[in-house]
Amino acid sequence: MSTLHRPINVLFLRDHLVRTGGTSYMLETISHFDPAVVRASLCVLQPDTPGTEELQHQGIPVTFINRAKRDPRRITDVNRIVRNHPVDLLHLLGPKSCLYGRMVGRYQRIPTITHFHSLHPDPLLMATVQRHLARWTAAAIAPSYAARNWAISEYGIDPAIIRVIHDGQDLTRFTDITLQEKSRVRRKLDIDDDAAVIGLIGRVQIAQKGQDIMIRLMSDMRRRFPGSLLLIVGEGPDLDYCRHLAQQLNITNAVRFTGYRDDIPQMLAATDVVVIPSVWEENFPHVAIEAAAVGRPVVAFERGGIPEAVLHDTTGIIVPQNEPDRLRDALIQILEDGDLSRRLADQGPKYAARFTIEAHLHHLLRVYREILSLS
Repeated sequence: MSTLHRPINVLFLRDHLVRTGGTSYMLETISHFDPAVVRASLCVLQPDTPGTEELQHQGIPVTFINRAKRDPRRITDVNRIVRNHPVDLLHLLGPKSCLYGRMVGRYQRIPTITHFHSLHPDPLLMATVQRHLARWTAAAIAPSYAARNWAISEYGIDPAIIRVIHDGQDLTRFTDITLQEKSRVRRKLDIDDDAAVIGLIGRVQIAQKGQDIMIRLMSDMRRRFPGSLLLIVGEGPDLDYCRHLAQQLNITNAVRFTGYRDDIPQMLAATDVVVIPSVWEENFPHVAIEAAAVGRPVVAFERGGIPEAVLHDTTGIIVPQNEPDRLRDALIQILEDGDLSRRLADQGPKYAARFTIEAHLHHLLRVYREILSLS
């Protein structure tokens, strides 16, 4: 039966379920499809891992590949899964997924979509193979124009098949935050109401997210704003290092580590400003849109797609990369200038409203239908 008269069967193939923006995007997107329009399923290239309980509760099929990371039999597992289930499209997220998915798609004559969520370079051999397989890609999705440029230069993707579709989110839980919520959350976290709180939310991995840069700046921030606090939300491989760094600098009272939290709207509510000191190329940072939705200004380095998620002098301030002093000065400017802070905060929700999950699904479905009409 033509896909015009039944749901489109889309198998999402993902390398892992590590808590990253790509994983969050995939889980949220799959969970919001109308099953009468898109019947989604998920295959993860790793043994069973927590994180898909909500999908399974919704009746969305989830399969894990129970093999070691370098086991070549994983591709035969993927091939068997695709062969034994109705699949109209393969939606690929991650380097290994792009590798296996395009080979299986080619073999079974199923069109593939390559979705670029990471701008981290692959090893030389993997990059060479990915470029060789580029011609087996029906379409590519880039969450930012920075990702589009990266897909062309690193993966050799034909620019004509790339669609820039910014990630969408369910922002309803972010838009109801009030001043009363700010006070309530601060009391719960034992943070003074009058403290200047800087939020840094994301995976704690300093070579990517730059938490150490902001920790080192807190001595200056404390001199300017006594009682100010850096609220680091998230977990990751460098959490202990960051704790130790704060101890070394004798600023443990200026840095609070919350670990992993799933109540991000409430964590944002506790802040006055959000900082993104990323040291690698960001794609389209979700936290920038979430902060805007809550009405929190953002200060960030000019990295990758960050200027697409943070509008300079509209929802935040962008500073040149690798210039931490400029980052510090922008934070001070926002915390000292109430008029500027309010103006940026007021613009945030209007800008964030452009990136709803509904708008994203509309654009994504259009790509699905376009591919199937050509296949």
